Formats: sequence, C-alpha cells, structure tokens
Amino acid sequence: MKILIVTPYFPPHIGGAENSAYKIAKGLKEKCNWEIVVITTNYEKRERKEEIIDGLKIYRLPFWFKISNTPINPMWLFSIHKILKEERPDIIKTHSPVPFISDITFLIAGKIPLLMTYHSGSMMKPLSIWNPLIFIYELIFLPMLFRKSKKIICTSPKFMRQNLNKYKDKTNLVTPGVDTKVFKPSREKSTNDVLYIGRIEKNSDWKGIRFLIEAISIVKQIRPDINLRLVGAGDRVDHFKMYAQKLGISKNVKFVGSKIKNELLAEYQNSKIIVLPSITDSEQLPNVLLEAMACKKPVIASNVGGVPYAVDNGKNGLIVPPKDPQAIADAIIKILTNPQLAKKMGEEGREKVIKYFTWEKQINTTKELIEQILKRKTKIGIFHDTLTLKGGADRAIIELANHLDADLITSGFNPELRKWVDIKIKVIDIGNILIKYIYPIGFNLEAPLRFFLNRKKFDYDIYIFSLFSSIFAARPNKLNIWFCHTPNRILYDLREIRLKRANIIKKLFYKIYIKILYSRDQNIIKNNIQKIITNSKNVQTRVRKYYKQKAEVIYPPINTKKFKFKKFGDFYLAVSRLIPEKRIDLIAKAFIKLPNDRLIIVGDGPEKKKISKIIKNYKNIELLSNVDDRKLIELYSTCLATIYMPFNEDFGLVPLEGMASGKACIAANEGGCKETVINGKTGFLIEATEKNIINAIKKYNLKKAERMKEDCIKQSKKFDTKNYIKNWKRVIQNATT
Repeated sequence: MKILIVTPYFPPHIGGAENSAYKIAKGLKEKCNWEIVVITTNYEKRERKEEIIDGLKIYRLPFWFKISNTPINPMWLFSIHKILKEERPDIIKTHSPVPFISDITFLIAGKIPLLMTYHSGSMMKPLSIWNPLIFIYELIFLPMLFRKSKKIICTSPKFMRQNLNKYKDKTNLVTPGVDTKVFKPSREKSTNDVLYIGRIEKNSDWKGIRFLIEAISIVKQIRPDINLRLVGAGDRVDHFKMYAQKLGISKNVKFVGSKIKNELLAEYQNSKIIVLPSITDSEQLPNVLLEAMACKKPVIASNVGGVPYAVDNGKNGLIVPPKDPQAIADAIIKILTNPQLAKKMGEEGREKVIKYFTWEKQINTTKELIEQILKRKTKIGIFHDTLTLKGGADRAIIELANHLDADLITSGFNPELRKWVDIKIKVIDIGNILIKYIYPIGFNLEAPLRFFLNRKKFDYDIYIFSLFSSIFAARPNKLNIWFCHTPNRILYDLREIRLKRANIIKKLFYKIYIKILYSRDQNIIKNNIQKIITNSKNVQTRVRKYYKQKAEVIYPPINTKKFKFKKFGDFYLAVSRLIPEKRIDLIAKAFIKLPNDRLIIVGDGPEKKKISKIIKNYKNIELLSNVDDRKLIELYSTCLATIYMPFNEDFGLVPLEGMASGKACIAANEGGCKETVINGKTGFLIEATEKNIINAIKKYNLKKAERMKEDCIKQSKKFDTKNYIKNWKRVIQNATT
C-alpha cells in the first residue's frame, strides 16, 4: 500500500504538527511496511529537492512567497499533479490548517480517497492584518475540504466538538503522541526553574510569550533568582530580549535557541516547571505539554484549545486564564514552593501520557482509519517453488491459499491441480521449461532463477514464501514470511551425500550450484525475511543450525473429516513422491522378501522408472500413479497399515493421513516422523533398513492394528486444518500489527 502525506512543513523544520506528521509517517512505514511518500515545502531554499529519510520518500517543493505562515506557489498545481501520476498512491493524508498546499492537493486528487488531519482551531490571530482573508477561507474553503475528506482526524476534542459537529460521523480523535522511552525523567536534580519551548515569531504571538515574561517580573519580586529559559527561534527573539530588559529581568530570562533530540530532552529534565501561556484556541494539544509530562514535570498552561484535555487542573498541572501574567506568576510560585505537589503532579502526568498519549496508540488508530477508508483486505501473495505434483507441502500451501484468499505464484503449474485450488484464487505460473523434462534441474535451478527475475512484478502487503527456491523473489522493505519446509538440502544437510553419490558430471554441477546459491540463500534469509515458520521441530532445528535464526513451528494440515475407517485390509500402503530421499526402493526391496505380504505404492516422480524396474516381477507389489483423492482416501481406509521410510523427513503427512483413517504407521525413527508417530501407540519407529522393515511387518498383526485404531484417530486430530489456519492467521495478524 502507498500513502501520500501532504504537509506544509516537515522535519527538520521544528514544530508540533511537523513532528506529528513525521512520527505517524515513520510509524506506518515501520509497523505496516507501507510505502510512504511525503510532499512538503522546501523552507530552506527556493528549489525542488528529493530525498529519502528513514525510508520515507520526500518531495520538497519550492515556494514563491509567504502570506503570514503560509507558503505559496501556484506552480504546485502542476508539480503535485505530476507526482500523483508517478506515485499513484492508494490514499492521500493531508495536514492542515496552513492552507494552499493541502488545498491544491484536494483540488487535483480526483478519485484518490482523502484523509485530513486538522491540528488547530481557528487560524485568526489578534490584530492580524490577514484575519479578513482567514475569515473568508475558514467560512468558504475549509468546509469544502472537510466535506471532501473521507475521514477527518482532529487533535483535540474541543475543536472536534465545537467546529466539526456536523461532520461527527467521520471525525476521529488522534492526539499527538510521545515516545516515553525517550522522554523520561532524569535522576539528576533540576537546576532551572521555568521552561518555555516553542516558536518565537511574530506569526506566533498567540503563543503568549509576552505574558510569561511579565509573569517572571512578578515572581522576581518574591524570588529574585527566578530564571526562565526560552527554547526556540524566530524573528521575535530580539524583540522579547528588549522587553525583558525593559522590565528589568534580562538576567532572569535566557534565550537559548532551538534544541533537538538529546539537547531538547536535557532542557525538559533540567527544568522544574514547563509553561505554555498560549492565548487562542489555535493551541490544540501541544507536544510540549505531553513531552514535559512524560519527563514527570508539572505544567502550567492557559485554558485554551485542547489544553484541558491533557492537563487536569491541580492533578498533573495548573490551568490559568489566558493573557493573565498574575495568574501565571501565582501558579509558578505555588509549584516552586511546594516540592511535594510538584512531584505528585509529575508522576500523575507521566502516568496519563503512558495511558493515553503514546505514539503507538496514535499510529494504530491512524492505521485503522486508513484501512476503513480503503475497505480493502490485506493482499497476500504465496510463492511456492513449483506445483506440478500434489505432495504434502503442495497440499499445505493450497490449503493456506484457499483460506487466506491469497494469490498463488509458482514456477511450473500442473493444470490438473487447479481443481484443488478454490475458484476465487488466482494462480500465476511464471514458467519452468525444464521441470517437465529434467525435474531436478527445473526444480533446483530454473525455479530460483525465474523467481529472481520476476521478483519486481508483484505488489502485495504480505509475501509468504514456501519451500526454498521461491525466496529468491523476496525483496527488501517488504513483509516477507518464509514457510520453511526445509532449507535447500543440497546446500546443507544432504550436500556431502549428494557429492559422494554423484558421478563426475553431476558432482561438477553440484559444486557450481552450491557456489552460486549458498551465499545468496544466506543473504536473503538474513536481510529480507522478517519471520520464519517451519513445518516441524525437526526443520526448526535445521533453521537454527544453518541460518542461526529463530523460527516458529506450524504443523502442516490434515483435513481429518475427509478420512474414514472402513476395515483392516490385506495390504500395506506406501504413499510418497518418488525421489531418492523417500527411500521407496528400500521398502520395495523389503517386500520382495515378503512374498505373502502385499504392498501398494502410490506416487510419481523422477524415480518412477527405477521403482517400476525393481518391482517388475513381483506380484505382491503394485505401483499406482495419478491417483485421485477419492481413490487415495479409499486406499487409506482399507489398508492394514502405512509404511513411511524417508531420510530425515522434514515433517510428513502420510503417517497422519493413515492415522486419520484409523491406521498405524511403521515409520523411520528420524526427522519429522518422530513428531507424529507415538512409538507403540500409533505405530512403530524403526531404523530404516530392509531387515528392520521385514521384522516389523512380521510382528505386526490385526490384533495390534485394532488396539492402535482409536489412538491413531485421536493423534491425527491434533494436526487438523482448523488448527493450521488458526495459527497462520495469528502469525499474519501479529506481523501486520
């Protein structure tokens, strides 16, 4: 999702609205992984500038002139139109009330939905020559913006109640916030008395600095050593210096300039009281008060705008009438002469900030409003190496796509599998020529190449990568989740075995393959994957061993309602993809020596010819390929037991499908089998040798099968589809919030 934020000023320009715009933008980027673009003015130079700060793409546009505090450039009409065309945002979030740049954006936004944040009350200021223009703007043009906005964010309840009541159905309160990990109390004793933080400009005379300076002159009569520090800059600094000198308090009043970050924090921590003497409702809910409260400082503020929403008079600070130096002086003296009261107010203030005014709360509310406006579900793309067979991993991923309404992207797709994929699910095949002719090369080499080359063609909110080739489509700055059925076994646990068994040509291929893919595989997992899910504790251990990463286990699903028990038949069932690691040849060779016991093998794959050749002359062994679900369920329901002997299997659904049908499993005592088969209760775990398979078959009988039936069914229900989907939805919910 792409959010376009339009604001007249943006950091490093200092101000509460600027800070709020930045914090919300950065928070949405980090929390939701949304793409954030900012349009603002270049207040330093009258030239266009593009830059990236903290992952936010920022367009700083030049202005021609200012009216009061409003930068103006009629050419923005064309500049912003061009940006909208290039960026194509899903939604536009504007910050007002400083007019013009937001108004221009509203004018040309077209059908792009608009979310408006209004930070102030009326912009009219006492005795300002611009008041007639402001009156006309607020009477005619501002209501037009309110009407066009899908939703309105207001920063204080007073303005929302008094001025936006007719839009109450779409107006929401999102106050400024505070990072309480940054703004926190110091253990050091405060050395300064009174602190003011804010602009010191002619356009900001409504901040009431004159009345604060007059209050200090009153306090000086009782406390000659009283000191006031004013943090901020602007064109009125010299004016107020002269005013302090005129009142005979120039030594008590110090102008220290603008402060940011640690220097600003130090000013809060080293002061005993923070005063905000604003005189108009333009002061909605200032960050200064919240930051001071977070530092456990008592505050004094005028009874204007949104101040009473933050300051509980007598509890976490004192509220005074506007334009009343005597009231400000009395409040200062009251707090300075009562340390216990000051301490209690500080504690109450921080408690209130933590409860109501953290940035996390404001970011979450903004996120919810944006999602409500767009009324769109989270777009999920599931990237799976290849869907040509219906193995356990393939079934798990199809089930996941069906329940999450996710697109399925794969390198090679068998159209016969389309019937298992919900009709509403979009399947995107990025192609794989070799998969049809040389399966191992298509699966291990062409698939990762295809995913890498096509990685920029997709745009999802959440990317889920399944198996190991698909991760090559993972890009930085996206929400990437890897469903790891196993790390690439050629690169890791089977590397030496494959090299040892290979002829000279294959060995050369493996070495080149490992050299090319190993480092890339490591880098992708380290830099691009935010969350790893494994299909078993066995694979979880591999991830920890080979990637040094943590992973959460979600077992693949089995739809227990599909399977049923019919009878204990006269045959054993081996269901598997026909590849070397599944060791179907080992099972077949064991049954060759058991002519009185019948084996049915169900599967397809590269080793089909080899298996067919092994069992060719033995009537007690049968190989079935292209078996549909109905036939497979019938085989499970009527077999005597299942046999499963893979090498260090990642997980394996076959034992569970047999158990759901009331049938025990004779399984290899290694890998994922140890997580599903309970030895002696739902089957038998043995070392994978011909001799052990033969002995297990000879010892197994109908009596044992009947004894294990109920335990098998009970065990299978632990892995039911509903648990699988529930766990995945929890992971996605946590990842997006």
